[in-house]
Amino acid sequence: MKLSQAIFGALNLANAQRDAWRLPTDLDPLNYNIQIKAFLDPDDQGKNEDLSTYPANTFQHFDATTSIKMNCTTATSQIVLNSLFLDFDVSTTSLKKGNKDVGISSVYFDKDLEQVTIMLNEEIKENDEIDLMIKYKGYLQPNNFGFYISYYEDAGKRNYVASSQMQGPYARRVFPGFDEPGFKATYEITMEYQKSMPWSDLEYYPLSNMPYKSSADCTNTSGWCVQEFDKTVEMSSYLTAFAIVDFGSVNTVTSVEKTPGAGSNEFCNVCSARASFFQYCSEMGVGKADQIALPDFNAGAMENWGLVTYREQSLLYDMNRDRFDRKFYVANVVSHEMAHMWFGDFVTCQFWDELWLNEAFATFISYVGLEENRDLETGRAFIANRYPAALQHDQTTSSNPIVNIENNNGKVDGHPKAGSSNIIYSKGGIILKNIRCFLGDEVFFGGLQNYLEEFKYSNPTTYDLTAAWENMRNEVGVLLKGKTVGDHWDPWLRQMGYPFLTVKYTDENTKGINIAQKRFLNNPDDDASKPSSSFDYKWPIPLQTAFKTGSDMKYMSTWIEEGDVNLESNIDFAIVNADYVSFFRTKYDGQILDDLVNVLSVDHKSVPSFTRANFVADYFAFAGKQATDIG
Repeated sequence: MKLSQAIFGALNLANAQRDAWRLPTDLDPLNYNIQIKAFLDPDDQGKNEDLSTYPANTFQHFDATTSIKMNCTTATSQIVLNSLFLDFDVSTTSLKKGNKDVGISSVYFDKDLEQVTIMLNEEIKENDEIDLMIKYKGYLQPNNFGFYISYYEDAGKRNYVASSQMQGPYARRVFPGFDEPGFKATYEITMEYQKSMPWSDLEYYPLSNMPYKSSADCTNTSGWCVQEFDKTVEMSSYLTAFAIVDFGSVNTVTSVEKTPGAGSNEFCNVCSARASFFQYCSEMGVGKADQIALPDFNAGAMENWGLVTYREQSLLYDMNRDRFDRKFYVANVVSHEMAHMWFGDFVTCQFWDELWLNEAFATFISYVGLEENRDLETGRAFIANRYPAALQHDQTTSSNPIVNIENNNGKVDGHPKAGSSNIIYSKGGIILKNIRCFLGDEVFFGGLQNYLEEFKYSNPTTYDLTAAWENMRNEVGVLLKGKTVGDHWDPWLRQMGYPFLTVKYTDENTKGINIAQKRFLNNPDDDASKPSSSFDYKWPIPLQTAFKTGSDMKYMSTWIEEGDVNLESNIDFAIVNADYVSFFRTKYDGQILDDLVNVLSVDHKSVPSFTRANFVADYFAFAGKQATDIG
């Protein structure tokens, strides 16, 4: 398990008191060798198969062998892995330490914890390297989890395809292993498949994360082919991907796989628009970035390294049928998944409670990656798509922080412990936009480059990320009023909720403004101090203020919690949170509200459109609410 040094020691201590859902850290996977044989034809499941033993509504299965090379970090006489719906026992499990066989006394499954415990006849010592091999049977269930079965209809025939969705976590339904993002290893995949199927005139072929090692071996007279793939880089289990399909292909710089009748080639133009930004990041880590549109898929898309999977409507755009908003949707989804090749794949959160390191970045960068295409109006789309959902979801005491480790109504047992997607994706993306605006592109992107390089193929934390920005901030010389990047943004990342600001003039002549803040809650009867927070529901406010003097609109940025902000004298009106760069609501009080309403009535275009949207949205939220006065 490659972890940042800041948490390595703490993890060993926590292991003794670990959450039952979490795997112990006494073994570290180095390499998986997975051989999988998938039976797609429900009428041909091999010899001696008893379908009555299959899970409900399941008629297809796969046979597999998984070998795991592991290093022992703490002496142990047991191996605990994640496993669910995989059939094996002591007789199909073996362990070697070097050339020596290690006896296995029992194999115990805990279905509730989705774990298997393999008890050994002797203790494995620290620094021992061991090889575990398990032969087993798994099931191609029609449920979109793990390695699953689905179909599309063509010419009145049902064409079966097998594909995978491992994040959830569901890799444990395909191979026994360390199914947590912090356990990275390399993977060697071999897939056995039937090239011809009775329902299709097309040839079937397999796909996985890496390119083919060589041509498939189809010399077996039984009709089965064997395809080996190149060894992967170090990656998390949930990023592994498998597919056996008879799809057509659109070959560009990358490859787009789709059912024969689905979609057009417009994707190619969508893809090329983002190339310049993503090349700015660093090497991607794998040699291909295939995209595959599936007939059945739960999520919009999944960032499997080297083989990205999608719903058909999330990847394929028909320029003769679909509206422009569909083009933006497809472009944004593809951009999101390509951003994941770095944020999520190249560097990965250590556990799901810091999923924002994957998803918030992919959300924000997906819009940044489309900035060069002016027709898409990404700034407007980001505000319309992300701000309302995040503000609405985060206005209750049952919300959760972006970094979902504390201040979350008690740690939820089980997984994935990520929290609400509106918080992780949308609020997380908004905070990243805010950090970019206040640090500037040189610090923001320069810090990210250093972060990616330092933690490539490993599992950093939020502390590592803010430290990378802090180091770059010091190098460039950006000032933050004597505080660090972490000091300023930790309250936004590590506690739920957000403030509303009451803003009024300090003096009708000088036109300075006074700021007071209070936590915004939709229900005035809720206790604003709950759940408890080490930050006491106070936030350092990254404040961008705009004010009009004559014909000039001037902008000023500062940090404040509460107090006065001096502006120029003789201004016509003032705006707080100009251009919607920060995450709070604003309640104007007295003459400052009158001035703003007056200019909106006379010449609304003199107020930028993002600011107008902010003003209207906030006052709709305040309508009928009784808890927006600050004493």
